[in-house]
Formats: sequence, structure tokens, C-alpha cells
Amino acid sequence: MSNFGDEIVLDSSSTGLNILGKFKDPNIKDQEVSSYLKQKGIITNPLSKYYISKPAENGLVMGYSCVNNKLIKESLSKMKTEFNNFILDS
Repeated sequence: MSNFGDEIVLDSSSTGLNILGKFKDPNIKDQEVSSYLKQKGIITNPLSKYYISKPAENGLVMGYSCVNNKLIKESLSKMKTEFNNFILDS
């Protein structure tokens, strides 16, 4: 995830089969980013949907349990490009 620089910060306490990436910019809405990425063939889940109470964290949940390393690298590269496109279009 170093591809994202300071735009998305990985949650170091994240364990298991998912990576949590939190947005530094509170103006970026995770549900909008997740929807945009889905249209581009990249499946993520908005982190805010996992919260019952407010304030919800703003970021993405990215699964990697059944994906090989090559595909992960390719997907992250594509995700960075599309994330940048989303920011420019917003």
C-alpha cells in the first residue's frame, strides 16, 4: 500500500484476511470511493458500513484471502490509478 503515500493509511492493528485503509482526508467518502472502484472492477467495502455507532471511521476494507500475490500487486496498481481519477473527478 505504499503506492498510496499519505492518502490512505493502513491500520497496523488490522489482522486476518482483510486490510483496512483509512483516508486521511475527511472529505473523501468511503462509500463513494468503494462504489467508484466497483465500477472499475475493484471490489472494496466502505469501512463506515461496519460501524453501529457514530463517529464511523472513513476508509476501505480490502480482502485478500484467495488472491495470489501477482494479482494483488496488479490490483493495487490499478486501484491507485482509479483512486487518483476519483479524486480528480470530485
